Amino acid sequence: MKLYVYTAVFSNKALLTRWQRGIIAFAFFNIIGLFNEVFQNNMANRILFVLIPDSVKDIQMNFLGATVFMMAVFYKLGWLQHPVCKQ
Repeated sequence: MKLYVYTAVFSNKALLTRWQRGIIAFAFFNIIGLFNEVFQNNMANRILFVLIPDSVKDIQMNFLGATVFMMAVFYKLGWLQHPVCKQ
């Protein structure tokens, strides 16, 4: 969510840019989660790119959390496009 807010500060308010911010935040959130699992494998002296069941569960929860965030972003953007909000 911080990434979404940071990109909001440095971008214009065009609707397409808002969609792009949401997608960028979704992608980076999941990429950071994947790198976190690789880092944990490194710290535990395991093979870096082999995920144990707990790692898979963590990645799934990351994806689920990011999906809920994206649903909130899409809802908010849809609400901003509503005719009542444009007045």
